[in-house]
Amino acid sequence: MPPKTVEDQFIVAAATGEASGQLRVHIWAALERDKLHVAEKQRRYHQLIQCQADLEKASKENGEFVERGEVDRMEMDDGSENTDDKGDEERRRRERERVAREVLRRKREEMLAQLRREKAEKERERQKELQSQRKLRQMGVCPLGFHWIKQPSGHRCAGGSHIVSDSELQSFS
Repeated sequence: MPPKTVEDQFIVAAATGEASGQLRVHIWAALERDKLHVAEKQRRYHQLIQCQADLEKASKENGEFVERGEVDRMEMDDGSENTDDKGDEERRRRERERVAREVLRRKREEMLAQLRREKAEKERERQKELQSQRKLRQMGVCPLGFHWIKQPSGHRCAGGSHIVSDSELQSFS
């Protein structure tokens, strides 16, 4: 039974290594590679969002822990006037812990700031691609109704037959 749709014909052509009338196998391979690239970019974007949320949660929890530790330390200091070596050693230990927590907090904040910058950049890229997709739909250059896949020099329809360069897309108002 022959494939019914154009997309099925392209899939069969890619699987068998035969070129269909309008589509060469190397074009299909490039199209598949670009689809995987788009999916990987989306996966990394969602991973970035999750990482940022996890880091913000850890930072908040650490902040609450530090506040509780400070209150506990103040209560201990008020409760005893211990000036012997054991008390001094305990204060030094608590100070080392406080410094370590502060270093950790600063590292988290730095990582969080970096993640926010990366997220903002990825969001700008996504908005630009969404705008391109809207323009492509308005142009209506794929009569078969396939969605568009970003490639290095422009966009190609998922069927593989239609191409719009970045310059053509930019010139469309």
